[in-house]
Amino acid sequence: RKVRGHAYASTMCIGNMRSGTEALCVYFHTHDREVLCKALTYFGVIGLFAIGAGLGALLSAHMAERGIWVSCALLAVSFFIMFIREEEKA
Repeated sequence: RKVRGHAYASTMCIGNMRSGTEALCVYFHTHDREVLCKALTYFGVIGLFAIGAGLGALLSAHMAERGIWVSCALLAVSFFIMFIREEEKA
């Protein structure tokens, strides 16, 4: 539900696009680097979603039903990454 402390919608990109665009507009007015990082995080999530959708389409076309196992493996990796705790900043 969060990426680098920023809430994002995992089921649709429209909310993420709105949040990223809002942060980018704030950056253009304030030139705050943290806000730019926030915007790039949202656009990164959208980009990774697009890459995953494209990869899924290619795998489905070439591997048919077996292509789902690649997605399962990537989801398993993501699941285990969730248990890695970020070091708390002092």
